[in-house]
Amino acid sequence: MGQRKKSIEVSDRKSKLNPSYDELQNVLLEMHGDPMNAFKTIGTQKRTILKLEAEIIKMRKDFENLKNEHASLKKEIFATPPKESPTIDAPKLSNEDINTFLACPRL
Repeated sequence: MGQRKKSIEVSDRKSKLNPSYDELQNVLLEMHGDPMNAFKTIGTQKRTILKLEAEIIKMRKDFENLKNEHASLKKEIFATPPKESPTIDAPKLSNEDINTFLACPRL
């Protein structure tokens, strides 16, 4: 029993030490494919990051423009008072009308 295991181990080692050309080529293609896929993914992610950074820069400029516009509108509202103060068109009451109103019974 012990001899059989040793013979299997020796034959496995020999096949691993002397791989065929096709085996070597397959291993190298697999090893080459992994980094290439990683580089493609990295390139795609880099383009996405650059696009997002450009959008952020544009949004920051738009935000600054809106802040400036808001500040100028606030200055305009508070700097120039309205030309006419709002008044309520209430009828003018005489003293007699006021006394009549006060004398009216309450409900």
